[in-house]
Amino acid sequence: ATSITEIPLFDTGAGTTFTNMFQGASSLITIPLLDTSLGESFGFMFYGASFLTSVPLLDTGAGTNFDYMFSGASSLTEIPLLDTSSGLSFNRMFAEATSLVTIPLLNTSSGTNFSLMFEGATSLTTIPLLDTSAGNNFAGMFRIASSLTTIPLLDTSSGTEFNLMFQAASSLTTIPLLDTSSGINFSGMFWGAGSLIAIPPLDVSSGTTFTNIFLSTNSLTSGALSGLQYSVSYNESNMEVAALRDVITNIGTASGAQTLTLTGNPGLGDLSFSDYATVLAKGWTVVPAFTSSCIELQASHLSSFYYLQNGNLPGAGAASSAKYYYD
Repeated sequence: ATSITEIPLFDTGAGTTFTNMFQGASSLITIPLLDTSLGESFGFMFYGASFLTSVPLLDTGAGTNFDYMFSGASSLTEIPLLDTSSGLSFNRMFAEATSLVTIPLLNTSSGTNFSLMFEGATSLTTIPLLDTSAGNNFAGMFRIASSLTTIPLLDTSSGTEFNLMFQAASSLTTIPLLDTSSGINFSGMFWGAGSLIAIPPLDVSSGTTFTNIFLSTNSLTSGALSGLQYSVSYNESNMEVAALRDVITNIGTASGAQTLTLTGNPGLGDLSFSDYATVLAKGWTVVPAFTSSCIELQASHLSSFYYLQNGNLPGAGAASSAKYYYD
C-alpha cells in the first residue's frame, strides 16, 4: 500500500476496529470523511503514513484505543479536535509526528496510559492542559520532544510510572510542581534534558527507582527531591551550595544502604561538615565523602556529636576522645 496517494469513500459504517487501516501507506496524502462512528479501536490507524498532511474530523466518540494512531505521520502539522472522551490508552499517539506543531485540547479524561504519547514529536513547542487525572503511566510522555519549552500543570496524582518522561527534551528549561507522590519509577526522568535549569521539589516519597534520573542534566541549578529514600546521582549538575543544601534538607531517611552522589557540582566545596552530618544522620552514604583540613574539636565540648570516620557517620555517642571534623 506504499504507493497509494488517496482512497475512495468506502462504506465503513459498520466498522468497529480501524486498527492498522493505513499503516505503512507512506504515499497517502489525504483521506475522505469515513464513517467511523462505531469505531472502538484506532490504534496504528495512520502509523507510518509519512506523506499524510491532514485528516478530516473523524467520529471517534466510541474509541477507547488511540495507541500509535498518528505515530510516524511525519508530514502532519495539525489534527482536528477528535472526540477522545472514551479513550483509555494514548500510548505513542503522536510519536515521531515530527512536523506536528500543536494539538487541540483533546478530552483525555478517561485516559490511563499516556506513555510515549509525544515521543519524538520534535516540532511541538507546547501542549494544552490535557485532563490526565486518571493517568497512571507517564513513562516517556515527552521523550525527545526536543522543541518543547514548557508544559502545563498536568494532574499526575495517580501516576506510578515517570521513567524517561522528559528524556532528551532538550529545550525544556523548567517544569511545574507535578504531583508525583504516588510515583514508583523515576528512572531517567530528566536524562539528557540539557537545558533544564530548575525543577521544584517533587514528592518522590513513594519512589524506589531513580537510576540516571539526572544523567546529563548539566544545566541544572536546582533539583531537590522531597522524601527521597533511594540512591540518586546529581553527578556533573550545576548546583551551587544553596541548591545542594536544599537537596540535603529535602532528602528523606535512606531505605537501607543508599548513596547520594554530588560529584562535580560547583558548590560542593562549600558544603560544611554540618551539611554532611545532616544527610549522613539520615543513613545515607555521600559521594564524594567529606574531606577537609580536618580541624579537630574535642567531643567533650559538644552536647551531642557524631563521629566522622572515612567520610561516614556511624552514629552518635562515641567516647569523649572522638574527633569532630569540619571545614
